[in-house]
Amino acid sequence: MKLHYNKTGTGPPLILIHGLFGNGENLLPLAQSLAPHFTVYLPDLRNHGLSPHAEDQSHAAMAEDLHQFVVEEKIARTAVAGHSMGGKVAMSFTLSFPHLVTRLVSLDMAPMDYNSEYSDVLEKSIAVMMELNLTQFSSRGAVMEEMRKRLKDRKLVGFFAKNLEKERGKFYWRCNLPAFRKYITAIRGGLEEFAPLAPCPVPALFLFGGESGYLQPGVRKQIQRFFPDNSVKVIPQAGHWLHSDQPVMVRETVFHFLTE
Repeated sequence: MKLHYNKTGTGPPLILIHGLFGNGENLLPLAQSLAPHFTVYLPDLRNHGLSPHAEDQSHAAMAEDLHQFVVEEKIARTAVAGHSMGGKVAMSFTLSFPHLVTRLVSLDMAPMDYNSEYSDVLEKSIAVMMELNLTQFSSRGAVMEEMRKRLKDRKLVGFFAKNLEKERGKFYWRCNLPAFRKYITAIRGGLEEFAPLAPCPVPALFLFGGESGYLQPGVRKQIQRFFPDNSVKVIPQAGHWLHSDQPVMVRETVFHFLTE
């Protein structure tokens, strides 16, 4: 699949990969802060942003999309970094094509199965978005207000609403919600299908928000299993969106790792 992308900066290549419900613009502030030193690519994953839709939302399919992207852009080797689901896509790509990756960075994500912890939030969010009859709303604010009533999380609703588009007077969701619903268990799941490709020799940095729930018991063991040449760091006073909560600290930590 040919992915839509943006590019900024000059220097060695770095691919930044967004998470579920996102698009490349989510990581633009981080990209711009690294642009003086890297050529930063910001692809929209399949079923997100301006990239095409498809039924398959598996980690393997998204990793292959990245492989096609690297080949088409004639990138010999690149650093890859991903946030949340994008972290797992970056890991999947690195495990599948280690010869193409110089360094791996994962933001608030490990090669773990998170289904038991985060099943309700994502499944309910997808259900609410699919249940809304968007034809009855005349404004973006009205859609968001209805979502806030149902999800009771203003920050989360604001993030989801970035997928809300309007064409010829009618609202629609830009992301592929049916694909998300079908693959949500796999998206939250671990990377056992890639276990035969481990251990991976690529140096890897795993950054977690100190106030996020993703750094759990057993995480370090799983990271070591897949990426033995790893560094695990915690960003204080940061949640799941650590690059937004502590942009300077995240930028400096990522930059130091990529250039050491």
